[in-house]
Amino acid sequence: SISMVVTLITVFFTYLIGYPFGIAMAKKPGGIVDKVGNVFVVLNYAIPALVFYLLMQQVFASNGFLGFLGLDRFYTKENPLSLIPPIACMVFLSIPGVIIWLRRFMVDELSSDYVKFARSKGLSENRIMYTHVLRNAIVPLVRNIPATFVGAIIGSYFVEAIWKIPGTGALLINGLQKIDVPVIQGLTVI
Repeated sequence: SISMVVTLITVFFTYLIGYPFGIAMAKKPGGIVDKVGNVFVVLNYAIPALVFYLLMQQVFASNGFLGFLGLDRFYTKENPLSLIPPIACMVFLSIPGVIIWLRRFMVDELSSDYVKFARSKGLSENRIMYTHVLRNAIVPLVRNIPATFVGAIIGSYFVEAIWKIPGTGALLINGLQKIDVPVIQGLTVI
């Protein structure tokens, strides 16, 4: 279904963008990248998701700020590129969670004894960061991927409603209105 495609693409780009940004912030805590990243995270959390989705719908509309992209205000089957704005919005709102956790775990690992030992052996900071620290800091984040996936599915309900994407959100609403118990149970399990 279209909801699964949107969710999978969202999770993929969330981690593709969030991991390098989190690593860059953890490399030099208190540095410029860390400060910019913290401002991004705080501002991102300060904007309610629904308000952000509605604002971005206006920005991406054909008469909006990014109208030159030729994207329609709503999703159309004929134009698969019309999925770009909803996916971009979901990725934008999902990235801070990944950034915060990766930065936190990596900064915690940087103060470990094995990192001090690796530094005393003369290993470069990049080798320590990517070979030792990232390997240990990534374990809790890999465990968090299912939660990110579920969060993307929940977020896709609002996206489907705003951009008029015929997905699981509309299916659930129709199931509730018609009291279609198997549909309601199946979507609740998902």
